[in-house]
Amino acid sequence: MTNNHATAGGDNGDKDNLQDWNHDKFVLYLSAVVSKAKTSWGINFTYIEPFNEPMSTWWTFPGGQEGCHFEVDTQNDVLVQLRTQLDTLGLQDVAISASDENSPSLALATLTSMSTNTDVMNAIGKVNTHGYDGLSPYRGEDREPLKALVAQSSKKLWDSEYGESDATGLSLAESIGLDINQMGVSAFVYWQALDSGAWGLIQSNPGDSWIGTPNPKYYVMAQYSRHIRPGMAILSTDDTKTVMAYDAAAKLLVLVTVNTGDAQTITFDLASFTRVAGPITAWTTETSGSVTQPSHVIADYTVKADSATTLLDSWEGWGTSLAWWANAFGNRADIADSLFTLKESVTVEGVAPAVPALGMNIVRYNVGGSGNNVIDDGGTEVAMSVSKNMPATSPKYIDTFWLNWASNDSTSTSWNWKADANQRAMLDLATKRDVDIVEAFSNAPPWWMTNNHATAGGADGKKDNLQSWNHGQFALYLATVVSQAKTSWGIDIKYVEPFNEPMSTWWTFPGGQEGCHFEVNSQKDVLLKLRAKLDALGLKDVVVATSDENTPPLALSTLTTMSKDANVMASFGKVNTHGYAGLSPYRGPDRGPLKDLVKKSGKTLWDSEYGEKDATGLSMAESIALDINEMGVSAFVYWQALDGGGWGLLQSVIGDKAISSPNLKYYVMAQYSRHIRPGMAILSSDDAKSVMAYDAAAKLLVLVTVNTGAAQKVTFDLASFKAVKGPISAWTTEANSTDGALYKSSTIKASGTSFDAAFPASSVMTFEIQGVE
Repeated sequence: MTNNHATAGGDNGDKDNLQDWNHDKFVLYLSAVVSKAKTSWGINFTYIEPFNEPMSTWWTFPGGQEGCHFEVDTQNDVLVQLRTQLDTLGLQDVAISASDENSPSLALATLTSMSTNTDVMNAIGKVNTHGYDGLSPYRGEDREPLKALVAQSSKKLWDSEYGESDATGLSLAESIGLDINQMGVSAFVYWQALDSGAWGLIQSNPGDSWIGTPNPKYYVMAQYSRHIRPGMAILSTDDTKTVMAYDAAAKLLVLVTVNTGDAQTITFDLASFTRVAGPITAWTTETSGSVTQPSHVIADYTVKADSATTLLDSWEGWGTSLAWWANAFGNRADIADSLFTLKESVTVEGVAPAVPALGMNIVRYNVGGSGNNVIDDGGTEVAMSVSKNMPATSPKYIDTFWLNWASNDSTSTSWNWKADANQRAMLDLATKRDVDIVEAFSNAPPWWMTNNHATAGGADGKKDNLQSWNHGQFALYLATVVSQAKTSWGIDIKYVEPFNEPMSTWWTFPGGQEGCHFEVNSQKDVLLKLRAKLDALGLKDVVVATSDENTPPLALSTLTTMSKDANVMASFGKVNTHGYAGLSPYRGPDRGPLKDLVKKSGKTLWDSEYGEKDATGLSMAESIALDINEMGVSAFVYWQALDGGGWGLLQSVIGDKAISSPNLKYYVMAQYSRHIRPGMAILSSDDAKSVMAYDAAAKLLVLVTVNTGAAQKVTFDLASFKAVKGPISAWTTEANSTDGALYKSSTIKASGTSFDAAFPASSVMTFEIQGVE
């Protein structure tokens, strides 16, 4: 396609080398590669850039690399044709970049020329510039003018190629600071991660496939790339050598600073922020010596109580779901003692050492949908489709009580009330201890009500799997189980939830657990029918809950849709959300909006299922504090009290009915569940990592705080109370220590209306302060 049939430059570096009649072929080539990547390689290109330093004049044959000169008019033509060709191939979402000029000054000149052509400007979505001045780092004055023109053009801006021969990384760090602060780039791309001399982050000779050692530059790049992460906001400072990034959801501020001179002390003034709680962790790279090493800056801080602001009038409690662990350990009274009493010490068989009981008062009972029975459907035998990932021997296989569609009469042979014996046994043990709130919930309807006669997901995870004509039967099933629990088991179920993560799309057969997708309109119909069935059975005091979505954003979306229907809103009294983002702890911004909508709707709100694999409990502690302080939940329910891989409070292999030891997470849960008790009011503080509860009758204030960083001193300011008499009792769990405190008690002295506490690194501490008014 080139005039001289070469890629390493043209005959004249001042002139176009792409043949005029091949503009369209070049465009077709680039578009075809992008399309092939999508359809055959499984890779979606976000951007495509047709040029590389096109206005530079050094692309002359025989050059040392591929290169081609493009005049601006030629660039314009290629860009417009490329946009058209991409759109023709259905690649409208692929953005075009232009023009990767060698320096910001050249990029400014090219963009200035292009900006007079509306068609060209509409064709591109991003401006690329290199960070050079020839082969040196750019230190000219055109970064800010380029930023202004790019902003005026409503495009993004990248430093799409930067490199130089300074192995120390100091030039790199200065360039990053200037590019972000003065030029406003949204990305920084290093040229050759592996290269010879000092150009590479890692010493290498690519031609010989040889790799040596990392340059100090590698560790300098780590200072930026490991800490300033995608999605963070870039904030302004008065220092071009300092880059400041902020993660609002995590309340995390990152500062990266380069010092090119002598050793010095720098003061960082963060007074523009409402609050700086700490701790502060630091990493240092001395480019002439040591590489990046973490250290800690002790940032003692004060937690200020707000006795005048009540977040919640009455805490409902702490709990766990019985599925699936109770299906394996249903007859274990020792486990029930450890979870559902406040005993000071419980010995669980197979577990060492003895543990303080957790005092949970809530259980969620899983109403099963699976069965191994065969239904005679007019001479045709119908049976449940069993998932290879959820065999009948799995604890995740929960038996249904309603065996077939032959009869609605719960006393007939269509119903088997001997089913699910193990889970019911643990439910009985729990309610004979401290459990006073039971919620029934369904993961999937009875198998014969679903479109594919399976409980482990539907044929399409994006579509309803409950047959539309069985909405009423599903509602009848749940209401009948609640009624049977009351009349035959002697257990009053307070709440019933018909769904579990209904809008999630992963409920596809053959799944590894019961699950069923419900569109919101289907949820609404089931809720109305469930309310009616409960009322018809004399269960008007049983509250319907919905919808147990996987995340607060999904819960907010579902509730927003439901809130437009007054009849549906009247059918339920509690909103449930799970505390996940997939399988990770939720750390997004929608806790507050969900809280506001729930409050406006006059409902209560639970985090009805939370779990993750962080055995230390620190992630759980942060989630509890966020859920209570930001989302206003009145209960927190842990998913599997017994589970493996860090998920369980007690480490267990459920399928083998084996228990080994408590995870540190168990003791972290004890910090909350043993001290913040049902009926306490939840008060406000200025610290998102502290939960404050108050028992007015006992004049008892409880504070639980998680410290995820270095050891530090925290001052608790209780001046908003009329009196703080004490004494103060404390409990400590060192979540990241193999030989630290598990649940260690101590006493602390108050000083007037405040007290100081020394927090070990990575720890949770609880304080009970007596005589608080």
